[in-house]
Amino acid sequence: MGFLNKLKNAVTLKKEDAPAPKQESKPENRSSEYGEFRPQAQARPQAKAPKEKPAANHGEAWTPGEEKHLKENYDKGVSIEELSKMHGRTYQAISHRLIYLGYPGISTAKRHR
Repeated sequence: MGFLNKLKNAVTLKKEDAPAPKQESKPENRSSEYGEFRPQAQARPQAKAPKEKPAANHGEAWTPGEEKHLKENYDKGVSIEELSKMHGRTYQAISHRLIYLGYPGISTAKRHR
């Protein structure tokens, strides 16, 4: 047992020899050149943009009658904004459907005035 006692004594450290426990690092206040302290900046919560309500016919399949009505009114010169109100669909849905139906040169980007 003499060997184990020697080993135990060799491993045991005095309090002065033991490394100091790590302290949690906290963000420090920085001092300006004038000696004043300022608190750390905190992140602001990001404001979320209000979500638009989905159009009345959002996700609904286009019926042949609805497509016919869309083509007739577009040929008469009704704007895409008006068509979107008539059909209960978004501007992008109307413009994409017109492109699908063979009307070239239609922009899918809504114009902001």
